Amino acid sequence: MYRKDRGTIRDARGGGVLIYINANYVPLINGNLNSFKCETLWIKIITGMNGFFNLGVCYRSPNAPPEQVVNLFMVIKEASKHQAVIVGDFNFPGINWNTLEYNTVNEEVFIKIVQDCFCRAMLCIARLLPARSVCPSVRLSRS
Repeated sequence: MYRKDRGTIRDARGGGVLIYINANYVPLINGNLNSFKCETLWIKIITGMNGFFNLGVCYRSPNAPPEQVVNLFMVIKEASKHQAVIVGDFNFPGINWNTLEYNTVNEEVFIKIVQDCFCRAMLCIARLLPARSVCPSVRLSRS
């Protein structure tokens, strides 16, 4: 189990991010990515002799200060320079992933980062999908 409590990022009680790793994997804390001041936690999963991928969990509070949002965007860009699996709650409710329409500047920037990093967005909103349903997948292409 790896965790990063919210209190390490800013003065706040409760919250943070957590990753459980199966004992069959070889995980290493990614100190470079974890140095960004935002609610993210990054683990390198070793896949072979010189191979690895970055596993990251992210949380963006709806009222996150601007510097945390900037750091979140920077760490996603940095993590995406290698193979990466990035999951989390980014709290961008105004993004329409079918049309790529958005309501805020931060949502626009987030869409651009996802596109620029050739990320594949897996959209699964538990409240809206019945139990055991398959999450729809959207492939974002570069504009």
